[in-house]
Amino acid sequence: MIIGAVFTYDVNEDAETKDETSQDAMARIIDDYNAHFSTSFKTDTFADYNKDISKKFRANKINLLLVVRMYLTGFNSKRLNTLYVDKNLVYQDLLQSYSRTNRTEKATKKFGNIVCYRNLKYNTNEAIKLYSNSNSTEGIVQKDFQYFFERLETALGMLGRVVDCPEDAGNLQSEEEQKKYILAFREVMRLITTLKTFEEFEFTEEAIGISEEDFDNYKSQYLDIYKNLSRRDTAEKASILDQVDFQVELLETDVVNVDLTSSKLGRDVKSRSILIAKVMKSIDTIDFELENTEIDVLGDAYEYLIGMYAATAGKKAGEFYTPQSVSKLLSLLATDGLKKAKAVCDCACGSGSLLLQVGKCIKVGHYYGNECNPTTYNLARMNMILHNIHYEQFDIRHTDTITDGGENSPSWEEKYQVQVANPPYSQKWSASDKYMKDDRFSPYGKLAPKSYEDMAFLEHMIFHMTEDDARIAVLLPHGVLFRGGAEEAIRTYIVKNLNYLDAVIGLARNCFYGTSIPVSLLLLKNNRDANKGNILFIDASKEYEPGKNQNSITEGHVQKILNAYKERKDVEKFCHVATMKEYEKYAKELGMPL
Repeated sequence: MIIGAVFTYDVNEDAETKDETSQDAMARIIDDYNAHFSTSFKTDTFADYNKDISKKFRANKINLLLVVRMYLTGFNSKRLNTLYVDKNLVYQDLLQSYSRTNRTEKATKKFGNIVCYRNLKYNTNEAIKLYSNSNSTEGIVQKDFQYFFERLETALGMLGRVVDCPEDAGNLQSEEEQKKYILAFREVMRLITTLKTFEEFEFTEEAIGISEEDFDNYKSQYLDIYKNLSRRDTAEKASILDQVDFQVELLETDVVNVDLTSSKLGRDVKSRSILIAKVMKSIDTIDFELENTEIDVLGDAYEYLIGMYAATAGKKAGEFYTPQSVSKLLSLLATDGLKKAKAVCDCACGSGSLLLQVGKCIKVGHYYGNECNPTTYNLARMNMILHNIHYEQFDIRHTDTITDGGENSPSWEEKYQVQVANPPYSQKWSASDKYMKDDRFSPYGKLAPKSYEDMAFLEHMIFHMTEDDARIAVLLPHGVLFRGGAEEAIRTYIVKNLNYLDAVIGLARNCFYGTSIPVSLLLLKNNRDANKGNILFIDASKEYEPGKNQNSITEGHVQKILNAYKERKDVEKFCHVATMKEYEKYAKELGMPL
């Protein structure tokens, strides 16, 4: 566990009656901090130390932070989950310190924990009365354990009137019966989720009236109804279950979500456990001969299975997997001339295939990735581990890059030398005015339009470039090259003000999962040296191998495109080195005739 500390000290403190003044104590703590994080702060630079320790605490690099007379106001970290209070807080300080802890972060943090070493109940009640303009704390302070326990007893009684046991839930025939079951078990789930926040909670039948095994069996039937409804063809007759909120977030956790509770593995926990044990024992008998092969053989097999699934998953596949040949092309272009990179990031990482491809091209110090889909996020983490990437060498975050990537994000101050991405194409976003105050987007003067989030991803990536020799290789729809309005303003800023755009490569149609549209590969650098006065355009739209359902880019096509990029010479109807004057001539579009 890493522990940090920060507090204000008295510079004129009387040292005669003390072994150590508060300033000396702070200096000693700062020295320890410097030794651990390789920094060089002193009490003379206390403000810088305070800023740095705050940043590391938000980024989860410090597990426990001890504070005195600080951080009660103005500090915000959604990851903060426990507050230990050993001070007689009152009114505003008390409520604000509580609120810092209880800010939720998606379904993985439903509540905060507050541990008081002093009796603050009276102070809490008085503060609530003062700021709620009421003489009552009713409806503001959560009820006690007994209150929710009694309601759970009632809810279990309602569930028992619908089904006698978990197996009965799987035999419900009519939608009306299923609806009654859903509503009854949903209330049980909600109450158990609340009861888990109390120290008195024990998940046994004797303690709360239902065992964890029975609860899991009921949950399995509940999820089966939900999944069957989700898979139903939208053209089918409307169901009365369509209007029911299943509140599946009550079931979400921040662990790898392989569904071991599915009734397809067995009717109850015992039978499912027997089947899973058989599978594990069978796998254990296989000699993988790891000593005679490469260390990532399991990782390659895992990635192969992801690719095979992607090939049959339709539009969903594009959300988590980029074809391997395209990943290779993207990574080779992004790392051209490099042997190593301290930090590599994919802000829409899917299953992590692009990050791993970069790792095959150069030595990577640390991998970073963002993914908003919980299932895909877990795929990425498993993919990294199965490719022998140590868990301390990667940070895959379950987060929305654009909406959650603002100033309070733990990744706000991170910079990456190499960034690769295949973000969702032409996705809608809010384009709220608040983003004009966000440093990722404000320099461009305009926001990407609500109908197309593409440029917002590119702006986010540019913000996170390191100052020296940083690269971006990103796949975006052709529309970003020629659409007018806000996107033209953003393009112009990137090309003229920043001069980061190094190459535009048009790829063939129907080479990607989930879409048949042609896609552009944009390569950006902030250190372009001799190429500052031009942009390379490559038309690789004819570089593909035709396929029955999907075209593919072969190794030969990859090498042809890579060689054209490195040589940077005009080739008729294939590539052209365009000057900035030509960019102006073609109305600031990035679609040049070759």
